[in-house]
Amino acid sequence: MQAGLLISDVSAEQLILFASTFALSPAETRVLGRVLSGRNVVEAAQDLSIAGSTVRSHLDNIFAKTGVSRQVHLVRLLAHIEKVPAFYDRGALPSSSGL
Repeated sequence: MQAGLLISDVSAEQLILFASTFALSPAETRVLGRVLSGRNVVEAAQDLSIAGSTVRSHLDNIFAKTGVSRQVHLVRLLAHIEKVPAFYDRGALPSSSGL
């Protein structure tokens, strides 16, 4: 990831909103928090006391759930999602019959 695109000051609230919007597991959310703070796979694994392959697996799941394929795109997505009100969370949108 390029240093200029890091979000090192992501608040817990922003991370929780992002995680709930994309139905991330608690483990995926912890990995995402480390990645967004600029940690690489090895550092994130050390921080979380898990294997690097587990971090990569969680990242793959995060990519699948968010529809992006690169860490830099996760950063961009987070920058946009934090501007969206919480009621636009998945499952919280009104049904078409209610419009």
